[in-house]
Amino acid sequence: MYKKSTKSSRLQLAKYLSRHLCTFGSGFDNKFICPTCLKSLDLELDQNTFTAGHILPQASGGKEWTLLCKACNSHFGEKQDKWFGEYLNILNNPKGTFLHAKTKSKYITLNQITVCGSINESEDGLIDIFIPINTNSPYKITALNNVLDLEDNLEVGFQPEVLKHDNEIEVGYITAAYLMWFHNIGYNWVLQSSLDIVRQQILECNCHLDGARVIDLDLENSHYTEIGLITQLDEIYPCCIIFDKLIVFPSPLYKVLPKNLIFKKPFEIKFMNFAILNLPYLIFYDNCPVIIPDRLNKFPPTPDYALYLKSEAPNKYIWLKRES
Repeated sequence: MYKKSTKSSRLQLAKYLSRHLCTFGSGFDNKFICPTCLKSLDLELDQNTFTAGHILPQASGGKEWTLLCKACNSHFGEKQDKWFGEYLNILNNPKGTFLHAKTKSKYITLNQITVCGSINESEDGLIDIFIPINTNSPYKITALNNVLDLEDNLEVGFQPEVLKHDNEIEVGYITAAYLMWFHNIGYNWVLQSSLDIVRQQILECNCHLDGARVIDLDLENSHYTEIGLITQLDEIYPCCIIFDKLIVFPSPLYKVLPKNLIFKKPFEIKFMNFAILNLPYLIFYDNCPVIIPDRLNKFPPTPDYALYLKSEAPNKYIWLKRES
C-alpha cells in the first residue's frame, strides 16, 4: 500500500490482516503474525512491536510497505535492506556507478600502493581523490610523493564496499519477493511449511541455503516488479521479478529447489493478479499445486477451498470446495 505509514495506518492494516488470519482456524482472534519469523502479536498489547516494513528499501525509493515485527524490521535494516538499498540506488540511477554508493571504501590503491583514502566523482564529472595524512603512515605518504614526482600516469583502484556484500544483496531480493507475495495473498503465502527454508534464508541472511533462488535477467533500466508462476521441466514454481532479477521459490510439493535444477532462458512466466480473500485457499495451475497453506489451526490443516487456473485461459478460474 502507498498510504503513508502512521500508527493509525499500521493498526488499520494489522486489523485487516488479523481478520484474514482468523479465517485460518481458531486461536487467531485479535492476533497479527509476523510474516518472516511467524511470531504472534496481540493487536492491543503489542501495538509498539509491529512496524512498517518496506517491500523495497525506503532508502532506495521504496514506497509500498507491509507489517513486520520490530525485531525482524531492525535486523533486516542492518543486513539485507542496507546493502540491497545501496545496490538499487546505483541500479536505478541512469548515470550511477559504484562511485555513487553511499558506503565508501576506506582504502584505495595508487600505482599499487594501498592507502587509507576515498574516491568520489565531483559534480563536473572529475574524479576527486582524498588521502588524509593523519591516517596513513609516514612511509606510505613518502612512497606516494615519490610516485607522484617520478611517474606521469597514475593508476587508481578501489573495491566498492557494496561488492563485498553479494550475499546481503541477494537475500534482499529474496526478502522483497517474499514480502511482495505476502502483500498479494496474505497468510495463504506465509502459512506454508514449504517456505520454512526461505524464512531461514531471510532471517539468517544466507543466500546459500536451498530456498529461493535469484537469477539474473540481463535487463537494463528495468523498473518492473510483479509476482507470477514459472514453468521448468513440467514443474511450476512461484516466482517474482524485481527489476533485473528473477526470484524463484520452492514448490510446495518438494519444499526445496533441487540443486541440479537449471532455469533456462527464455523463461516461461505467467504473471498473476491474486488477492487477499476472507478465506484460506489452495492454488492449482494446470492441476499442479503452487500454493498450499498447510498450517491452519484446524484438522486437516489445509484449506477447504481451491482455486484452479489454466494456462490456456489465464483470465478464467474455477473454485472448488473440498469434500468433507
